[in-house]
Amino acid sequence: MPANMKAMIAETFFSMARGKSMDKITVTDLVERCKISRQTFYYHFKDIMDVLEWAMEETVGRTLERSLKVGSDQEAMEIFVSMMLENRDFIRHLLHSQHREQIERIIF
Repeated sequence: MPANMKAMIAETFFSMARGKSMDKITVTDLVERCKISRQTFYYHFKDIMDVLEWAMEETVGRTLERSLKVGSDQEAMEIFVSMMLENRDFIRHLLHSQHREQIERIIF
């Protein structure tokens, strides 16, 4: 089993969400793609939204760490803007799901 199971599950979720609507991704789909048991999934996450929330927190945390290492406030902001621009299509895709309110709360 991978050392960081949560990261592997989240990466697989994002890979799947790029190809189809988040609303159509089920825990069954995710565990099959990850080749893990449902128990393993539920050990790490309570549901699909929990995967999304954890992954977004991790991404923002890594981006924040990078921004704190640069020399100026402008460079730090450029890192955040760049991250958002790189993921804008995916974010837009998420905001068109049935879970929009939950996703907005996670983002803000």
